[in-house]
Amino acid sequence: MNNAPQQVITAEHASLLIKDGLPLLNFNVKGVIEFPESGYGNELTIINCTIEGLQAEGAEFEKPVNFKNTTFNQCKFNFAYFLHGLSITDCIFENTLSFAIGGHNQIGYPVNIENNIFFEFVDFWDCWYQGEVNIIRNHFSKGTNIESKLDLITFDIAPVIQNNTGKTDIQAKL
Repeated sequence: MNNAPQQVITAEHASLLIKDGLPLLNFNVKGVIEFPESGYGNELTIINCTIEGLQAEGAEFEKPVNFKNTTFNQCKFNFAYFLHGLSITDCIFENTLSFAIGGHNQIGYPVNIENNIFFEFVDFWDCWYQGEVNIIRNHFSKGTNIESKLDLITFDIAPVIQNNTGKTDIQAKL
């Protein structure tokens, strides 16, 4: 994790920066950042932050989503579509993370989840990925269902899932 000092801001302030298309850099965000259940037209970049909560259930991201070197206390992406890809690198997720009934990246816009620590279960139930998916060098403390044969996870292009620790084929409890 980054040792740079973080300026404390509210989720409302962070939401205004994001709405203006600005990245969140070196912030400690108090509260829950919420995304609308419709299209979000700006690129979303969060780097070297601590995020108390991020709620993006039903969000449709029309531009790339990038998280790097950030700690998330709470984060939810149920029903979220990452049309132009998702990159999560060197992050920590302290609680359950769900991508259930989402995905939908397009060809040429990969989902890259690399070198992260997930302290709770990571749920990909009923996700459909049309583009590339790379799940590499992550630690899944309580596992994930990314390789479950029973959880309706569809890949149009064979995913690269390698060098992870923790179980990757756990069936989600519905």
